[in-house]
Formats: sequence, C-alpha cells, structure tokens
Amino acid sequence: MIPDAQHLPASRRLRDVLDLASTGICVTDMSGRIAHVNRSFSRLVRLTATEVEGCEFGKAVDTGEANAYAAIAQRLADGDTSPSRVEGRLKRHDGSEVDVLIVTSHIQSDDCEPQLVFEVHDLSERRDAEAKLLRQAMHDPLTGLPNRALFMDRLRLMLARGARSPTLTGVIFIDLDDFKDINDGHGHKVGDEVLVETARRLMDVVRPFDTVTRLGGDEFVILCVDLATQLDATGIATRLLEAIAQPIALGDDEVGVTSSIGIALAKDDSVSADAVLHEADSAMYRAKTRGKNQIEIFDDHARSSIVTRVRIEALLRQGLRDSLFVLHYQPIYDLATGELVAVESLLRLQDPHGDLLPPASFIGVAEHSGLIVPIGAWVLEESCRQLAQWRRDCVVSESVRVAVNLSVRQVARSDLVKTVRRAIAESGLGPSSLSLELTESILMEADSAHVRQLEELRAMGVVLEIDDFGTGYSSLTYLKRLPVSVIKIDRSFVAGLLTNAADRGIVLSVIGLGQALGLTTIAEGVENAEQLDALWVLGCDQAQGFYLGRPRPSHVAPPAATDWGDGPGLDAALETTP
Repeated sequence: MIPDAQHLPASRRLRDVLDLASTGICVTDMSGRIAHVNRSFSRLVRLTATEVEGCEFGKAVDTGEANAYAAIAQRLADGDTSPSRVEGRLKRHDGSEVDVLIVTSHIQSDDCEPQLVFEVHDLSERRDAEAKLLRQAMHDPLTGLPNRALFMDRLRLMLARGARSPTLTGVIFIDLDDFKDINDGHGHKVGDEVLVETARRLMDVVRPFDTVTRLGGDEFVILCVDLATQLDATGIATRLLEAIAQPIALGDDEVGVTSSIGIALAKDDSVSADAVLHEADSAMYRAKTRGKNQIEIFDDHARSSIVTRVRIEALLRQGLRDSLFVLHYQPIYDLATGELVAVESLLRLQDPHGDLLPPASFIGVAEHSGLIVPIGAWVLEESCRQLAQWRRDCVVSESVRVAVNLSVRQVARSDLVKTVRRAIAESGLGPSSLSLELTESILMEADSAHVRQLEELRAMGVVLEIDDFGTGYSSLTYLKRLPVSVIKIDRSFVAGLLTNAADRGIVLSVIGLGQALGLTTIAEGVENAEQLDALWVLGCDQAQGFYLGRPRPSHVAPPAATDWGDGPGLDAALETTP
C-alpha cells in the first residue's frame, strides 16, 4: 500500500517519488480513466505514460476480469472503500502475459475528486520460485525426470481411476545391469552421463502420456496407462530394453550397458500403489537373476522367486562342498583339415534328484551371490586337469587346447592372473593350451586395470576369445585395443546362414573382419552339413555344434579328427568312444 494515500498531493514531487517505486502504480478517476502512472507501471505494461494517460485502465491492463470494474463500483456505492486484491494474468500491449497481483485503493482528499490507485505487483519471480521449489520437490535433479513422490501420486490416481475404466495400468521397473562397474571403472562423471542419456532414451521410447521416473541410483520406472492387454506392456518394455542396450558414445569412447526389466499390471486400486511397485521390482530382480538383459512379468511364479533363488544358492554352495559340479566338453574342429583343435568346457550342476542342470538355471544366482568366483576357479582347474589327462592318455594331440568361459566377476577380480597361473601350473599344461572366452559386454566394460590383466594373460601365451560375437556391442576400436586372438560367430547367425540374407551377410563380415585383423574365426551352433559347407566356402577357420559333436562328459573323449562332411558318422563315433 502507498503511505498516506488519503493525502496525496498532485505535485511534481509526488510524481518523482512514485517513479522511484518498484511496484507499478496507476492513479485513475472513479470511472477508471488513467490520470498518472509511474515508470514501473509503464515498464510492466510496456506502454509509455503518454500512451496510457487518459485511457481507461481496463484497456491498458487486461487481466481477463471483465466484471472487475463493475464489482469495484458496486462496492464503492455500498460504502465499502477498503482495498481489494485480485490475482490474474496481465496481458500486455505486445501480447505477452505476466502473473500480477493488483491491489485497488480508494482515496479521497479535500481538494480533488475521489480517485482509485492501482498497485500492480509483478509475481513472475515469486511464481518462478514457487515452480522451481515444486519441481525440485517432485523431480530428479540429475535427469529432470519425475521422482518417486510424483510417480506414486500419479500411480495412485491411475489405480483409483481404474475402478471406472476397463483398461490396465502398468508399471515397468528398469535396473541397469552392473552399473556399479561403470562408476568404478569410468568414474562417477561418466556414470552420470550414462544415466542422463538413458533417461533421454526412455523418454524417446514411451508414449506421450506415460510417465518416466528415476527412483534413484540406476533404477528407473515407467507408469503406463490405458493398456489394452499385457502385450502392450511387453511391447513397450521390449523397445526400452533395445534402446538402453545401444552403445553410448562418450567422446572417442563407448560405454555398453544392458538392463533388467520387470513388469507389474493392475486393473484398479484393489491393490495398493506400493504393492504394484514392489511387484514390478520383484519381476525385475527375477530378470536379473535369470541372466540380465531381459524382461520378466510379475505373476504367481514371481512371488516364489526369492524362495527359488535361496534354494538355488544353497544348491550352489552344496555343489562346491560336495563336488556336484561336472563338466561336459564340446569339440571344435579345423574346417580345412578336419582335425580336433579344441574342446569347450561347459558347466553342469547335479541336483539332489540326480538331474544335471544347465548353466541358465543357476549362473544368474551364482553371479549375483558371488559364488561364480569359486565355481569359475574350479572350472579352470578341472578343465586344465582334464586336458592334461587326455594328453597323457594320448586321446588328444599336444596341440589341442581347452576353452573356458569367464564371468564378469572373474574378469573384474584383481587375482584373475594368479588364478589362471595356478590352474595351468597344477595341470602341467603350457599357457597356449588354454583359451579364455569372454563376452562382448565384459570387454566393453573393461577398465584399464582389467585390460592390463588380459594383456598379461595374452603375454603368457593364453588365448583370449570373444564369445557370441555380433550379439553385443563390439567395435573395431575394442578389437584393436583388447588382446583377443579368436572371435566366435554366434549360433543365431549360423542358424540363419542358409535362409536369411542378413545373417549370411553378418557371418561373411565377421569372417572378413577376422581375416583382416589376423584373428581366428569359430562358428558356433553348426547343425547340419549344409551350414558347414557354407562356412568352409566363406573362409571360416573352425566350427563346433551338434553336427560335429554334442557336449559330452569327460569319459567320452572327442575324436582327434573327422571327415566333417559326414556328420552322422561323427555322432555315432562319439556314442561308441570309450
């Protein structure tokens, strides 16, 4: 309010004083015709004093309050001269708008007619501050996405609405796989860049009316509304999985990251928002324990997933304690000579009923629990021991090597070289008799310390291979930087070699890449003679698969050589080998 408003003299001095005020001030007669404005008012409405003085206030200041003056006049007629306050959007002469508070006062002096004084306060800064505080309270500061509080509010609203709508509400829970390794290996700044890029990709994939949220850390959650069926949710999740898996360019480098995704669906608020989020979280955890980089939907099986995980972990511990792990070996043959060049050791676990469990049923739990480290050490030692035994028995030649798969956790450990040295030394093998198979994602995420260990192994003579090549994110940069000697063509491309032009092109490209870089190429998953013939024609070096020999226990040693054009004869030979 203006001090001493009841005794305003119409003087030059008063005009000068009013011009110093930061609040916009406009004095009008009782009909609303402007008598005087100060500089702040002119700046606010973006009109000069000359342009507005003599005009009606409502034409200079458009707040959308069509009946504002009628209401003021009626109050004055009723004898109410107390100030009035109106908040609204002021439309300036140039068409722009601003939030304002207008305080209207009635003044009466002895020597002039009654007048109205309008104080026009610019609320822009206050509204901006309020909006900023609200956004800070409801959004993640790093990615700008809604946070847990805003997500839960929207989820509760959608579930409540579900009682009146037949559609489904879905919650998609996303956790980046092994994100800690990115922070540890590349630094938290790179980790933050990965999170920001992931958030952008999620926003690009979802529908306009879905809500992408960062819960914290490397966890994101999507609220999907108006889903017709479960397939709608899995379709969105599949696109999210693929978008996240694309390599992230960071300067001259790339970072590869995958994700585990869980989905929970609800029709109404018969289940709480907290419960739906927990169900999606449980489904995500199930995806992670089953191998990562995949999608799981919460169902009755998911409810027992924790119990199952505990049971499998107990079985893994028992396997280590009671020697329940066994190795099967699959032969790898040279396509030019038909000679046996290597065997790949494949892990199995014997359950209490005597059945052999494949790796897919327990490796995820082993990775998560850390048991993969002692299990992996045993696999290394047993594989080397078995090859040495075959050599002593003259079952295989001295040139045959054994290939062992390494896990992410094994590569990340500082004692990897020591573990490999021990396995080789105890078996009496030379380092060149051992191949270590690593996935593309392991190589992509390897930091300088991991690369040094791999280089030390290579310098020892150990052969390093990239397994399932073509399914991950390898680039020429990584093939050049990392000390690998072998690339294995993934079985999915070999399967389509004869029927799919794209798969054939990929196989040809990988073989050409191997030849250009001086790398040995091995085709996995050869199922028939036609595939084998095609691989030989394309120039592939070596091959393995059911056509050449299934994985067999150690007492069934692979033939030293084969006429690889006669698959059935080879399989029969394996069956009868003592």
